[in-house]
Amino acid sequence: MINKILIATDFSKNATHARNYGLNLANTLKADVVIFNAYEIPISLMGTHTFRNYKDIFKKNSVNRLGEEIIESKGLFKNINISCEYVCDVSENAILERCKNSDIGLVVLGSKGGSKILKKLFGGTCTGIINKTKTPLIIVPLSSKIKIPKNIILATGFYINKTLFITLKELATRFFSKIDIITVLSKKENEKSILTKQLEINSILKSEIKSTLHVFHIINNDSIENGILEYIENNNVDLLTVIPKHKNFWENLIKTSISKKLVNSSIIPLLILPEKN
Repeated sequence: MINKILIATDFSKNATHARNYGLNLANTLKADVVIFNAYEIPISLMGTHTFRNYKDIFKKNSVNRLGEEIIESKGLFKNINISCEYVCDVSENAILERCKNSDIGLVVLGSKGGSKILKKLFGGTCTGIINKTKTPLIIVPLSSKIKIPKNIILATGFYINKTLFITLKELATRFFSKIDIITVLSKKENEKSILTKQLEINSILKSEIKSTLHVFHIINNDSIENGILEYIENNNVDLLTVIPKHKNFWENLIKTSISKKLVNSSIIPLLILPEKN
């Protein structure tokens, strides 16, 4: 159950958009919200006699800005229990450390912000918080609409973790949404064997998870990311879901910075469903 959502902010325009998206989800899920800010002291100030003064200044700025966030958020959604937290640390470390506490059921981040961590998240091979988080994470592009996702897609290479699908099913049930499971096939792959795998997974989902909300789609494209983006462009999709530790599928996505292209090209939020181990 998602009872508390952590919304990370660096107070940028993108973070504000992600905050409003997260508040909208929390309102529907009847979840509490923690607005979280991690501030860093510039390395150049470390060890100087002015370090303590600067630390106090950065802390005061964080507290004041978070106070403004609470006021704005309460103005949008009066019925949500909203609190704020701050810490002096690198943003990525702070978010991961905070989420070790099992009270957080979902993290919401903006995909482009002024802080260094958000630039790191989608650069290189995307090895930051996405591959380290143990908590479901939603990355919200600035161009995305603030709405409850009604049409959710799970991009996978026929890998279904029952626990993760139950999490996705919970969201879909509470949002009254449907789930489309899409797999991108190259021309070299045998579609008949893929159909057999579909039937096997379909049986598992229906018998063990009692899910009837899903529909399978096969996309023919030699490029995984292009196949996904093409599907999004041609269909009414509100949320893209991926499972980072599904090695074969995810490693194909992150080669040559494909994940950067996928996120930067997409105008819909990206849901990361991490495995616990």
